[in-house]
Amino acid sequence: HGSQSVLLSDTLGDAASFELRQAHVYRRDLLSEALLVKTVLVMRHSYAVSDNPAYIDQERPLTKSGIDLVRETIPSITSWPVQTIIASSAVRTQQTAELILPAFPNVDQIHVQEELYLATVEQYVHQLKNLDTSINCAMLVGHNPSVANLIANWSDQYHSVSPCTICVFQFSISEWTSLKLVNSQRPTMAACISEGRQIR
Repeated sequence: HGSQSVLLSDTLGDAASFELRQAHVYRRDLLSEALLVKTVLVMRHSYAVSDNPAYIDQERPLTKSGIDLVRETIPSITSWPVQTIIASSAVRTQQTAELILPAFPNVDQIHVQEELYLATVEQYVHQLKNLDTSINCAMLVGHNPSVANLIANWSDQYHSVSPCTICVFQFSISEWTSLKLVNSQRPTMAACISEGRQIR
């Protein structure tokens, strides 16, 4: 019986050791996969004041309903580990970004880019291509038609992009410099939030 116990113990030890090795391999594979994915949250600013001669276009602020909609949208995006937020210099995009900021504890400031106001789709992509490799999840807050065109390019279909819409794309790349407007292998649209609720 003693020898059988030793043999059984050895067998259990080998099995446990094998499972532990497999767990390490699995974790290593997950880490490798994470390092090969870059995530982008593309957001259009929320509802802003319109037809008011007191404001030039770049200085139009959010309406109360626009502010409320951003707050309603926050619970749908907190699971994404955003590390940086890039916004155009327009007041409405900066306000949208400031309201969304508390959802992401890893972000300490908003990077305001003058060139994203009235920017082309290519300029949006250029901003992302300049990100440091250590950043794996970024958010862009901008304007139509460029935001809608960017989403259409990456999803290969047209989407109605109302104010405060957010679409989340995941790219199988390890470097931001590999990001393209049109990819041979299209990114995955992981989520889409519109009017405060997830529609995809």
